[in-house]
Amino acid sequence: MDKFLTKTSTPVNVESVNVDVESPTSNKRACVEFNPENLISDRGRREQIEECNVNIRDQVRRAYLAKGPCQPLNYEFPKTQYGIERRSFQKSWFKEFDWSEYSIKYDRAYCLWCYLFKPNRADNSGRDVFLAT
Repeated sequence: MDKFLTKTSTPVNVESVNVDVESPTSNKRACVEFNPENLISDRGRREQIEECNVNIRDQVRRAYLAKGPCQPLNYEFPKTQYGIERRSFQKSWFKEFDWSEYSIKYDRAYCLWCYLFKPNRADNSGRDVFLAT
């Protein structure tokens, strides 16, 4: 999550999110700034919300809500062989399930709401994808 944080010795403009944190290497206090321009669209490449600095998690959630789900409409989804059929993710599912996201990197479908609001649980309690092989 370091790509979302910038440490500065002075506060930045009021449009940014600034939170004081203790600096382990000096007696000065530093500010942690969230930069929404560093949001990653592809859900498969994003880090979990729990990995964000606790002081900016709500700002990260709001930024992803404003951005909306990752729905690559001009992408040809790869087909996978299932028995005698070749299947793929369908663009029409984005209209039917407007909360759905798709990761080009992993060729998997995700739920935006699950990413933003899923409670932090043990690794064996569930997955973030609808289908994992």
